[in-house]
Amino acid sequence: MTNESPKIALYQPPPTLGVPNPSPFCLKVETWLKMAEIPYRVEICNNPSKGPKGQVPFANIHGELVGDSEIIIDRLVARFGAGPDVGLTRDQEAQSRLVTAALDDRFQWTIVYSRILDRRFTRQVRDAFMAGYPAPAKAMLWSLVRRSIRKRIWGQGLGRHSEEEIYDFAKKIIDALAGLLDEKSFFLGDRPRRIDAACYAFLASAYHCTLDTPQKAMVANHQNLTRYADRMRDRYFA
Repeated sequence: MTNESPKIALYQPPPTLGVPNPSPFCLKVETWLKMAEIPYRVEICNNPSKGPKGQVPFANIHGELVGDSEIIIDRLVARFGAGPDVGLTRDQEAQSRLVTAALDDRFQWTIVYSRILDRRFTRQVRDAFMAGYPAPAKAMLWSLVRRSIRKRIWGQGLGRHSEEEIYDFAKKIIDALAGLLDEKSFFLGDRPRRIDAACYAFLASAYHCTLDTPQKAMVANHQNLTRYADRMRDRYFA
């Protein structure tokens, strides 16, 4: 046995809002690492600009800095093998990629909207992320954050819709996940795969989060999804 530090370092913010990581992208990568049983260490990073793409997560993989959750996992698969996805059919691999893309590129922005722009929740989020700041600085910085996010979500496209439409997009994705999971233990059968790292990360960001957002209630309407989220949490983050 060796005391040598793992050669994989995952850079991400600390746990908050009741989830192992407030970023579903960080949570996706860490879940996959646990699933693949690859030794790693977490480095707390509150400054995304330190990463190669100016965002978290990013990882140091044997000396190479890699950004973006999907690219990180792809790079790890290339180095260590398919891990959880060994034996998947082409159809299953395609399903995994498409579901993950819907979560990354659509559902994620509904979470950003509820946390940063929905006034019912934004103060709780501000206080959680800026607990160490004095009140005047906290208010000024959070105003800048909200302005930046509003611009980004408008550019992405989701911000051009009404609040009702944004939450309806979230509901349709959650309903689709419930239908896809059905009565299975995991999304592609009786064992967790890469798709489960993504689905758990985003479901936990809604359902296990301390914020009582519309997405949380939407997940709670599906017992198969709540059981699944609890099952994944207990398996990997007990």
